[in-house]
Amino acid sequence: EQEFMANLNKKAMSKMIGRTNFFYMLDDFLGLADVSRSLYWDIIATLSHMVFTGSSAAVVLAMNRTFQASYQRYRCLDRPDKCSCLRERTLIGTVPFIVDVFIYIYFVIAVAESSFYYLAVVYNRGLRILRKVFFVTWGIMTALAIDAVITVLIFIFLGMLMYPLRITRWALAVLGVAVNGVVLYMKLTRFKERVTRAVNKRITQFRGKLSRVVPPLLLEVMLRKNIRQAFHHEGLSIPSITLNVIVYCLMLVLVYAFLFVGFDAFTEPTDTVAEVINAAVVVAVAVCAQQTVAKDGEEEDVKDKIDFAQERVMNNLKRVFDMVTRQVLMAKQLFIQMQRAKGYDVPGIGESADDGPELPSTTESTYSTTDDGKGVAATQRS
Repeated sequence: EQEFMANLNKKAMSKMIGRTNFFYMLDDFLGLADVSRSLYWDIIATLSHMVFTGSSAAVVLAMNRTFQASYQRYRCLDRPDKCSCLRERTLIGTVPFIVDVFIYIYFVIAVAESSFYYLAVVYNRGLRILRKVFFVTWGIMTALAIDAVITVLIFIFLGMLMYPLRITRWALAVLGVAVNGVVLYMKLTRFKERVTRAVNKRITQFRGKLSRVVPPLLLEVMLRKNIRQAFHHEGLSIPSITLNVIVYCLMLVLVYAFLFVGFDAFTEPTDTVAEVINAAVVVAVAVCAQQTVAKDGEEEDVKDKIDFAQERVMNNLKRVFDMVTRQVLMAKQLFIQMQRAKGYDVPGIGESADDGPELPSTTESTYSTTDDGKGVAATQRS
């Protein structure tokens, strides 16, 4: 028996390891793992996988092509035979080619790993090797992408020392996006904490009534899981907040890209007055974005939003626990009927017994919000 249980545990562990790969952990971070999902959320999950695996490779590919073009242009700047110069292959010129090959290999490995995850292929030695190779290539690609972004930021701030007027708008744009993202994240986390406190106060009011029907251990587990799911559904979980901040920063980057294209098309780079006006426009956009989106509103409006959010979370929890209560009571009734069929003298639901607690007498348990919206009244009908 011990050998059987050991083999069973090994199989369960192997199955769990095979399931919890990179994409499963990403789904768990987004709150989409081990839950029933509609087609819409399947599409969202797939797009998130593509973004997380392809964004770093896209950054490295763009930087690699830029480096290749800049190096060829610099190397052949004073050569009379420019066409022959561009066809020549140097040692430094082979580096972009090697990086391109590595990016294509990474894409093939990422597609294979994600495909096996979607198809739920049985975990074996081949998949174990593929997963290790994927993590190694993904780590290298992520490190290269971070290095490329840091290099760009360093050259932007170095450019301010050489061409302060031309580079100032770029530095202000990067600073504006970063500050707005941090402020918005702090605003959403503060709102989440206030909603969490309000929900916890509401839960304590019917926790004791639920514990009469639902076993305490099961109640605590379900509370943790369903509260997390309800918060994610309302966009109040950390992954949802992070995703909202990323989308907000991307929209702000698009606005700045549109402005910079206009600046380059209608202003002269050497005009000091025009560059000062451009920098002022960049600062104005950042301030307006902070005032309209990232700034906290009036306290009364914030309280109304908190009440609305915690009411929606509680409604989701009530529906779940109402269903669980009915299922538990039905299971108790079925267990009593099975025991009586075997000849045991078991008290029925709602009947008193010397050796057992009195149970509710029906499978119907409804929970409704009181008129003032500050409490939950539990009603059980016999």
